[in-house]
Amino acid sequence: MTDQFHNTRQQIRRNDQVATSRTSATIDKSLIKADEAPEKLKKGILLDLIINDYRHPPPMEDMEKVERNSHTFMISPLKYDRSRSYVEPIPVNYASGYIDRWDANYVRMPCSPCYTTNNTQPPWQMIRQELIQLKKKCDAKLATFEDLKATIIKCAGDNYDIYCLEVLITSVYSNMQRAQFMTTILSNMCDLALNVDTLCSRPPALLRIGMNRSVTMSQRQAASLLACAFFSLFPYRSDREPKDEYKNFQDPNFIKLYQYGPSQKIEKLRCILHYFQRITERMPNGVITFQRFSLPESEHPNWSKSKAPLSHIHLTMSDKIEDIS
Repeated sequence: MTDQFHNTRQQIRRNDQVATSRTSATIDKSLIKADEAPEKLKKGILLDLIINDYRHPPPMEDMEKVERNSHTFMISPLKYDRSRSYVEPIPVNYASGYIDRWDANYVRMPCSPCYTTNNTQPPWQMIRQELIQLKKKCDAKLATFEDLKATIIKCAGDNYDIYCLEVLITSVYSNMQRAQFMTTILSNMCDLALNVDTLCSRPPALLRIGMNRSVTMSQRQAASLLACAFFSLFPYRSDREPKDEYKNFQDPNFIKLYQYGPSQKIEKLRCILHYFQRITERMPNGVITFQRFSLPESEHPNWSKSKAPLSHIHLTMSDKIEDIS
């Protein structure tokens, strides 16, 4: 009976295409081929006609003129100057240091003095020590996956399963890719997480349901927040019994992405780590704005009675979206 149950479970795992080095390698080859369109295909009306047929969005205002009540700036507002595009945005309050906001309207940060564990001590200093030790091993070319695993588990505060991350780094990556990640890339990720209180000198606002609100940050700040997510540093978000405060938000920590599951998880992680490779080679200095618009219920369209025609459509398989201006 036990052997039959074991065989059945193994068959279910195979059918679900669970993440393993073999299935991941197969998916990788198929994804590479997916970039090659079988034929150049264009349908519908010309894209230029669609663009010119509709009202364009208004030009963005200078940051210095934006209403601050509904817009959170994590950088000092600036006026874009094309001749000085190399200048990197400065974190707001940079001179005075980190200013905390510990309430339901802002992301609760791992560096917050209000973040405490069961022993009532802020864990940030412990987290820093773990990241510093891992970075030293990376710089000395001595870091192993076990070192990374131990750091994530210690920082996350629980013995989580990180099977998919392990498969990616130890089985899917080539020796060269693994060596590059475990030295240069991971060291830079440690730096980004270690300096989150300097780079992100104030927490980002949460864009809650029913609010018209925006948050602007630099690409370096976004990278720092993503590095914190990689090490699963955000407080209380991965608890086995999540708080009601976060029921309408996804868990920013990567713990669930690391856990045993379908092989697509490995490809997602591969994409994220490729992003970290790109910013390690050259950190972009652009600005990102996230906006949430809320339409009052009185203005919701009645689709069943609407007489408005659908817009025209343009379909192409011969161009990438980033190449279409």
